Formats: sequence, structure tokens, C-alpha cells
Amino acid sequence: MTVPPHDSRRRQVSLRALWASLRTDAAFTRVERWALWSLIGAGLVAGLVLTASAGLPGEDAVFQTLLTLAFALVLWRPKAFGAALLILLAVSPAVDAQQEAILALALGSGLIARTCTIAIQAAYVVAFFGAAILIHAFFPASEPLSSFIAAIIVATGSSGVGLTLRAVTEREMQAHRKLLVSEQARAEVAAGERRRIADDLHDVVAHDLTIIAMHARLLERDPDPDDRRTSQRAILDSARQALSDVRRVVLLASEDADPATGADNQRGVGVAAQELARELTAAGYRVQLDDEVPDDADVDRLVSATLARIVREAGTNILKHAVGAQRVRIHLQQSDGELRLSVWNSLPRDPSASDAVSGGYGIVRMNERTAILGGSFESGPESGGWQMRASFPAR
Repeated sequence: MTVPPHDSRRRQVSLRALWASLRTDAAFTRVERWALWSLIGAGLVAGLVLTASAGLPGEDAVFQTLLTLAFALVLWRPKAFGAALLILLAVSPAVDAQQEAILALALGSGLIARTCTIAIQAAYVVAFFGAAILIHAFFPASEPLSSFIAAIIVATGSSGVGLTLRAVTEREMQAHRKLLVSEQARAEVAAGERRRIADDLHDVVAHDLTIIAMHARLLERDPDPDDRRTSQRAILDSARQALSDVRRVVLLASEDADPATGADNQRGVGVAAQELARELTAAGYRVQLDDEVPDDADVDRLVSATLARIVREAGTNILKHAVGAQRVRIHLQQSDGELRLSVWNSLPRDPSASDAVSGGYGIVRMNERTAILGGSFESGPESGGWQMRASFPAR
């Protein structure tokens, strides 16, 4: 019969896992501990009943009890358990209990196989065979060859059971570890999605709301009818854009949404720079936009989308924190395979004119996005104003 390839691979993986586990000690599971305690208790009761019914001497009863209790040592110190069985085997001729001691040693081989390393197992096997041969050689009358063969059969079967339990436990532990890794991966994906949604809300929706707030302040202070109509139109346009962006964020948050279809990946840095120049001009800033805006087709899509986010974040910061500033300079250049963006704005004459609260989230996220794509980012005071720079490999 042909073994299916996936079954063969699964068997190979199980054997490799078992071999790897044999290099270290293995602990009992909770179920195995309870089962072993139950067997030890049943063995003690059965030994006492048989000893009483057979009328055996007191030293025999004590020896049988010690032999049974020795199995409890494996729950704490498997190596001490093996040593205890060998010691009891050495003193067994004194109470003429060699057969019981050899049988206990044969049964113990399964527990050693279940818990100890392969080196300890090999040493135990050598000790078992050596002890069995010596007992058979020195006490041939009480330990016939049939008893010796029976002990070997019991030891072989017990070891097989121990190794099988070890393999099953190791496979379950591997499955548990894979489940934990899978759950961690899902948690990381969910955290990434939450962060992406937070980025969209911060970079896009917050930008529109900042424009609305800024023009609302202008409506309160500027009596000129033309300026007021311009501000009202900007508020209306930004409100519509904010509603559209909220719908887009909700769409991206759904299970079957494709992040690649988002608006940020459709609008490149060139379009974002031109939109920002128009928005700032409408808000009363004198904007200088350099004529070297590259064609988005010549720029990597992720780089262009990230730069577009940085452009919008720079505009949001200007509208929030540079109220009353007069000049803004946007420089975007592609040369030597690198795309460079710089946004500079003059500082406001009255810093208290801005009532916006800065959380620092935007700067942190821009640094992270730039680093992910192998670029560099910096911001700080320069030339009497505030400068923000970012550079990326164009491809």
C-alpha cells in the first residue's frame, strides 16, 4: 500500500520532533501525573492485600511497599528513581524478591524513556541488562531463563509505550506552540490594521478638520466679504473631503478591504504637494512650490504614497502650530536616484495664537514610515523657521 506524501511528511516531522526532545528531559503532563499517582495508590493497596492474604513475612511486605513507593520518585527526580530501583534490586536477594525487583526495573524503563534524555536511557538499559544477567547467573534456581526473557519483553514494551507517549506529548506541545505563534501573528496583524486606521484618521481626516478649524477662526476675525466667502467655501470642501475620508477609513477597516486600493496609494506626492499649496494659499499663506515636482510614474508607489502622507502631515502642522506665519516653501526634487522633500515655514509672530495641542504622534509615525522604506527624516528649527526634510530612494 502506498503511503500518501503528506502522511509520510507528517511522520518524518514527528520522528524529528521526538529525536529533538530526547536531547533534554521531559516533564509529565498533568494527566500523566494523576494517572501515575492512581497506579501507585492501587499498587500499594493491592500489595498490602496480597501480602496479608499470603501471610508473607514483614520484611517482604516492607520491601514490596518500598518497591511501589519508589515509582513516586519519578515525578520529581527520574534519575533518582532509576537509582532507587537498582538499589532495591541489589538488596532483593535478602528477601528473595529478585523477580519482583527485575519486573519493577523492566516497568521503570518506560518511565525513564518518557522523561529522561537518550544518554540516561542508554545507561539505564545497560544497567537493566547487566543486573538481569547477574541475577540470572547467581540465582539460576529462583530466576529461570523464562523469567529473564519475560523481563526483557516487559522492558521492551514499556519503553515503547514511554517513547510513544513522549512523541504524542511533543507533537501536542508543537501544535500548542504553533497555535500561540499563529495567535501572536493575528494579534500583530490586528495591531497593524488598527495602527493603519489611526494613521489614516490622523494624516487625512485630521488634516481636513484642521483646515475647517483654521478657516472658522478666520471667519471670526476677518470682516472682508470675499475672504469670508473663501473661508466658507474651504470649510465646505474640507467637510466633504472629511466625510469621504471617513467612509474610506471605514471601508479599509472591513474584512474584505484591500489596502492597495486606498486613496493614499492612488494620489502621489506630486498631487499632494500641489493640493497642499492650494490649501495653504487659500488660508492666506504665501506658498512657494518649486517646479521640480516629479512625475509619479517615475517614483515607487509606496515611496510616493509615504511622501504624500508626510506632505499632508507637514501641512497639518503648519495650520495647527504656525497660525499667522506668512511664508511656506515646498521643495520636491528627484536626482541621483533619490527623491527629496523639504517643507519650510516661517514662525508665527504670536505663538499663543495657536490653540492646537501637539501629541507628537505625527512626527513619530513619519520617522517610522521613512525608516521602513530605507529613507531618512528630520525636522527642527532652521533659517528663522521650521524645516521638515525627508529623502527616499526613488526606486
